[in-house]
Amino acid sequence: MPSTLPDPVPQILKSRPDWASGVASTAGRKELITHWVGAAIMNALGLPVGWVALFGDRDLPVYLQVVLPSFTLLGLLILFVAVRESLRWRRFGRLEMTLDPLPGSIGGHVGGSLELPLHQAAASDCRVMLMCIRDRLVKTKDGSSRSESVEWARETLPDLGRSGSGVRLRYTFEVPEGLPPSEEPSDDYHKWVIRVQADLPGADLDQVFEVPALLVDPPLQAREPALAEATAAEAPELSPRVVRVHRSRGGLTLYFPAGRGGLGGIMLLIFGGVGALMMLLGLYSLVNSLVVEIRNGKVTARRSFFVPFSRTARFDEIQRIEMDVHSRVGQGAKSSSHVRIRGIVRGGRRISLGDDVPLGRQSEILAALLEEAIGVPVETVKRSRLRVPA
Repeated sequence: MPSTLPDPVPQILKSRPDWASGVASTAGRKELITHWVGAAIMNALGLPVGWVALFGDRDLPVYLQVVLPSFTLLGLLILFVAVRESLRWRRFGRLEMTLDPLPGSIGGHVGGSLELPLHQAAASDCRVMLMCIRDRLVKTKDGSSRSESVEWARETLPDLGRSGSGVRLRYTFEVPEGLPPSEEPSDDYHKWVIRVQADLPGADLDQVFEVPALLVDPPLQAREPALAEATAAEAPELSPRVVRVHRSRGGLTLYFPAGRGGLGGIMLLIFGGVGALMMLLGLYSLVNSLVVEIRNGKVTARRSFFVPFSRTARFDEIQRIEMDVHSRVGQGAKSSSHVRIRGIVRGGRRISLGDDVPLGRQSEILAALLEEAIGVPVETVKRSRLRVPA
């Protein structure tokens, strides 16, 4: 049914002039200034501390000589983020997303469109995620801070077309009933956000838009729906930064390059001052590569981490394939989760079929590809996962 603005306009729309006019805006320069202020403060403190720890007082305890340089690395990381966000701002400016329907509707659709100043882009390079986030104030004996947790999330493949200013990205989500609607900010409330990411030459796109998702009777539908399945077992949909797929007459080869974990490995190295194990995990995440060959009824996984090693298993030895989230960086709308996929072989042995793959469309496409090639379904399991602060 056509989407119309309910009458009277809900109070939550009145509180946001951009929503009332049918658009959602990015944070803009205020967030960028925050990045630069944080970078200036952390580097003003971290660089002298790191210098003293490495080249100054040799009477410092050994653990301080290890921990203090991590503050220098953290300051440099914040500076890197500030520079990256500045390049994104210079390339994309302040983006405004047109909402369709207005407002988004629990039990109906949440959707919209975004004009991007690009000459061209492919849908497979883009990720559009809808998330319901609980934002609450957590009080401890040391004070209080805000915490965000993702209560529900979906990813979809956007529709891309030419427009007068470049590329027009369109998306529509079908939202199930029973989820909490957008609420006014308080000590404990829910909000809905759209995160748009795109792997592009130069500065990548990564923007978050808060959007209204309300209880409307009857639920609203988009005027121009752009519904799409989030996954398809097609190798071209997989990002070459995560995994490169090569098909041959004899089978399939998956190459997972070093550095595919992105900031996760860097963050582990920075916070590795609290323990040698985290430093090793960070180094492992950054420099290891993995090649999975599937042919002639066998799977061979070759891992390269300074010294290469490999494991092989026949299809009939693989009892099941498990996928689980093994790392998460940050929280809320800007959090990033990565999964690993492993085959469980008779006797309890495991063979790696993929790791450091972004949770969502990329992991689902890879799972479908492995199911097709090996003939064993991929089960999603929950385990305790490593979490790194942003």
